[in-house]
Amino acid sequence: MPAISVILPIVLQLLELAPQLITGGERIVAAVEDIWRTATSNVAATPEEQQQYADALDAAHAAFQASATRQDPPA
Repeated sequence: MPAISVILPIVLQLLELAPQLITGGERIVAAVEDIWRTATSNVAATPEEQQQYADALDAAHAAFQASATRQDPPA
């Protein structure tokens, strides 16, 4: 089984979780990007795998942007 097919679900889950973390979320995204570059350095991802990764990364960045501009009501 290629490493990408094992790593992709983990990478997608980490990207989904990262924006929910107040501290460390951005470090998780950076680590995931490193993992993905390493995993795809010897064996290229299929276009579908690459698209899944790109979509998850875009969603994580959008969630970070939304949380940065969110105005929580006073407690």
